[in-house]
Amino acid sequence: MRRHLGLEERDDPVTALLKKEFRGTLGYFLLLLFLAAVSTIHEILTSPIDQWSAQRLIKEMGTANAFVTAILTLPLAHRLLAAESDNKTIEFLDALPVTRTRVFFSKFIVANVVMSVPSWLQYAWTFMLGSISRTSLQSGAYIDIITQDILRDFVFTFFVLGLAFLFSYFRGYGWFFFPLLFGAIKWVEPWVPHLSLILPETVFEKRFEGEQMLLPYRSLAACAAVALGAYVLSWRLFCGRGGELLAQTRALSQRWPTRILFVVGIVVAVVGGSFMAARDKMTEEGKRTDDSVGGVDFEDFHLTEARTRYYVIHYPASLRETGRLLVGRADEAHEFIRERLRVAPSSDPIQVDGTAPLAHAGRAGQTVGASIGLDLKASHDPLLVLAHETAHFYAEELAHRRLAAKPNSTRFFHEGIAQYLGFAFVGDSDAIERAGIEAAWLDRFQATKLDAVMDADTYIQKYGEEGLYTVGLIFVESLIELEGSDALPAVIEAFGREGAPNNLAGEALFRDAFQAAHLSYDAVVSRTRVKIASFADHHEHLLDALPSLSGSLDADDDFVRLRPDGIEASDAVAAEDLTFHRGGYRFRVVARFRSGAQSRSETYSGRLQGGEFWIPRAMFPSNTVSFQLGFVADREREREREGEGEREHRLTLWSPWTRLSL
Repeated sequence: MRRHLGLEERDDPVTALLKKEFRGTLGYFLLLLFLAAVSTIHEILTSPIDQWSAQRLIKEMGTANAFVTAILTLPLAHRLLAAESDNKTIEFLDALPVTRTRVFFSKFIVANVVMSVPSWLQYAWTFMLGSISRTSLQSGAYIDIITQDILRDFVFTFFVLGLAFLFSYFRGYGWFFFPLLFGAIKWVEPWVPHLSLILPETVFEKRFEGEQMLLPYRSLAACAAVALGAYVLSWRLFCGRGGELLAQTRALSQRWPTRILFVVGIVVAVVGGSFMAARDKMTEEGKRTDDSVGGVDFEDFHLTEARTRYYVIHYPASLRETGRLLVGRADEAHEFIRERLRVAPSSDPIQVDGTAPLAHAGRAGQTVGASIGLDLKASHDPLLVLAHETAHFYAEELAHRRLAAKPNSTRFFHEGIAQYLGFAFVGDSDAIERAGIEAAWLDRFQATKLDAVMDADTYIQKYGEEGLYTVGLIFVESLIELEGSDALPAVIEAFGREGAPNNLAGEALFRDAFQAAHLSYDAVVSRTRVKIASFADHHEHLLDALPSLSGSLDADDDFVRLRPDGIEASDAVAAEDLTFHRGGYRFRVVARFRSGAQSRSETYSGRLQGGEFWIPRAMFPSNTVSFQLGFVADREREREREGEGEREHRLTLWSPWTRLSL
């Protein structure tokens, strides 16, 4: 019997137990390794491995790891605990010179090792890829982020395994208790917000502020405490009344009323989960999405691949109309951008991924090396976004990737190039007017100075990144107006010329490039300033008619609330959504938050209710909050149909960030 269980005579009992448990769970371990290997091979085959940043890899692998953990933990826990009673091996374990506590502890160790090691190997792979990545947005191994994510992954595994250990005593009904538990928590969460701390999506959601991961310490601590409680209960069952519970479960499972109740419970869990998902699925302004059936989005996981002369485009089959519009004019956009930048076409097709949201929240497009990501659901005009990102791609090609080498200095210019060429391709005649209003607004905060936008990190922390696009567009337009259409590719190429100095930044970097292109930097700067001053004068009356933007912040353990000051309900202002009309535009007051002053891209929109914006307190683990109030404005006619698609005429005006301690 001892050899049948895999126990060696020469081993001490605890070592022998560990070997026996690992041999018994070897199949789970090999399955996890296989899934990790498949994920790695998929990454290698679908994208050049030197263009996957560590941040993107961590986000990509997060959902898969959580799903696999949730699926395999319950059968693994049953194999380790309940199966001992089912197979009658618990009697032999009782005959060994070890207590049931030590047996349980060996099972606890093996379960956590089996579930954790394969994901740790994936983290090692992530570290290697991050070390050699050369993306235009990020580079480096991000060892601090990987370390933090290993901690998050371990706590999540520890948490789910603890519940699985406990629910394994209910046999197959454990599959019912998991959704029942979390469905009940989700249902009562609006009345007891603290319960959200132990929801899996709260624990495992990857949130970044630029190149910094935000760890939900309160959620991790709460999950660890719940897991410890579950382990203690399962230990008590293993040491005492677990066999009785298993016998009762076996007897109940053979009764028809119980089976019917089980099926009904599963149906209720699925329907209730769909309802709660629909309740929580909000747009940026906190309203339900319109492109759903009965309030629930039905995703189509079938993907479509379309090849054109210059692109390979992937998009979900559920967005086939948007995909066909994009594919139909993609090569036209490519040739428009390439000809205006005077650059040869890429030797390989540009990969366009329109199948998933982007790593940077709020962006409709993102260029990473030789690949373009498009969020087709977030974009009102995917053709404009494709042209914009293609301009980024070819600007980097023309500059031999030297623009991306100094992103803090060149970000505004890079975005200005893409804005100018993208709007020119789609024929957006209102683009300059909107940029003029935005520039006039920014000028009131001294946020249009070129020395400010040439320090993108500081600028984004103070004002947000929208101003970089606006000032960049006006700068590029001034360059072309003064020096002609050939001036833009000449300046871009000058950045990447052979022998260009590597130690320049800011204004010195631009002076060097303009001088190499035989163009006057000072003349373009002067014209940019004159244009912005002209915009400020022209739109002064409109901006003076807007209410001042300031707000008072209130926080408790559950929520952070922001109430705009000086905006009162009247005939001109709708109190429910804070909208009003000025100068042919419909303005709506909006707010957004981030956790601290170092944030670069991760922002969270506040939901408007009762004239104030609110957001869960758990979103701010660092105990500091920065907020912005602003206006989002649309033409009174809101949208105009142009050509084959709808183009949204929207401008955004944000006040500077305000930082407070909670």
